[in-house]
Amino acid sequence: MKKILPLIIAIIFGVSLARAFSPQYKGFADMYTGISSLAGMSTSHGLVITDGLFVGAGGDIALSPEHYTNPMVLFAEGRYKFMKRRISPFVILRAGGGLGFYDNDGCYYISQGGGCSFDLTEKFGLDASITTSLYNSTFAFSFRVGIHF
Repeated sequence: MKKILPLIIAIIFGVSLARAFSPQYKGFADMYTGISSLAGMSTSHGLVITDGLFVGAGGDIALSPEHYTNPMVLFAEGRYKFMKRRISPFVILRAGGGLGFYDNDGCYYISQGGGCSFDLTEKFGLDASITTSLYNSTFAFSFRVGIHF
């Protein structure tokens, strides 16, 4: 009996944990424009780990006529949606690297931002955000609009 009771408790705890931790696929796509004449698009795909916490990876391509090049980066993304409502604020953090400005040397990429999510259905909605990004020593401030699915 002393060994069966802890086993039953462990099974009940494991089943409840498995129900609470059921990751679901989520994707994001957005377009942006910025103050430093930077424009582009990005997409990321991953899993919603718990209510509001998204972890994934994606890519970004920027069009920069000012620098005569198009930086392309791959990144890991963390996103947290604060409330489980139709309209909710969120924050984003991205980090990665790729081909950068000027002579296409490698670059590092760090981006952070915040915005608001508008759920139109249970699995589809619109996003609007403001982000700051750093490509090596080039700083960009951008306004983003996109979808999540």
